Amino acid sequence: MKSIPVSILLASVILGISFIIGCFFLSNQESVNQPTQVAQEEVAKDKVLMTIQETAEYLSMTEEQVMSIIHAEQRSFAASGSL
Repeated sequence: MKSIPVSILLASVILGISFIIGCFFLSNQESVNQPTQVAQEEVAKDKVLMTIQETAEYLSMTEEQVMSIIHAEQRSFAASGSL
């Protein structure tokens, strides 16, 4: 059986530790996303459609950004003949 070079073993340990630390930071980022979760709760559950303003608040974007996305999707559908 071949012995594992020390450099590969050390690199594996560093990669494992980095992975664990990264997961820890990502799990703590949930508290940063609280405003979006609050906006989600404010939208009535029985409501089928949202206004542009509600959508912008829900996505933490501006109304102009939401409208830009909508127009880009409409152009994409029109180009593909889906409309």
